[in-house]
Amino acid sequence: MNINFKNEKFNNVYKDYIINKNKSDCKNMKFIMEKIKRITNIFTKISPECDRLYKITKKKVVTKKYASGGELLTRGYLCPSPIYDIVTGNCSRGKMINRISKFKKITYEYGFDKNNNLIIANHLTLDQYELLLHINNVVLGIVFEYSSNQRCVILLINECVYDNKGLIISYTQGECFDNNSISCLNIERYNYVELGLKEAYVSQVTIDEKSPVIDNTKYIFQHDKNGYLANYTVEPSMFEDNMFKVEIKRKI
Repeated sequence: MNINFKNEKFNNVYKDYIINKNKSDCKNMKFIMEKIKRITNIFTKISPECDRLYKITKKKVVTKKYASGGELLTRGYLCPSPIYDIVTGNCSRGKMINRISKFKKITYEYGFDKNNNLIIANHLTLDQYELLLHINNVVLGIVFEYSSNQRCVILLINECVYDNKGLIISYTQGECFDNNSISCLNIERYNYVELGLKEAYVSQVTIDEKSPVIDNTKYIFQHDKNGYLANYTVEPSMFEDNMFKVEIKRKI
């Protein structure tokens, strides 16, 4: 479908946007196909073992912490994405709760092992559970719920990859479908400079029988003199005024 605008300048900007977007989509295709295969394989292997793995992991919890809010984010306050709540409107991580009381609504329960690794993240409001498996520099998160017959139904698979300094370099989330397959992926990749996060590449992938439908976005960040994120731009963009202020005070 071709779209034409009466304003010639805006029409040309739109055409450039579509051309750049299509180039970006093709460039990432191989990487995305490999991610689809990997997340699908994880789902296939973990699915029959989910309940057993969760119970084993739960026994390793030595410390529990709690948070309120952050309902729209995976793991709420401890969401692994460093940018999601920055580039998405009306999205908050919530806050940690130091003291539990009947007057405070608890959204998330976190469990840590003896090495202070996060291994359990339960969404108490939705009755959803997540077990986290630490494998070298990769952390796999399996989000599931129990069906009426107490069978584990996997909803999401989260894969976080870290470098040797502990910085997250990619975060992939696969959404599971009713037919025991992955229906869509959200892939974030990050590049850093001395000040911190410089670029984030986000690929939103819808999977069908023929080929994935991909939407790629690049976020470029600037820092203030104190090292906090200050502004970011978006590529590709249809707008001349493409500078956005980071409203959250954060160092990454």
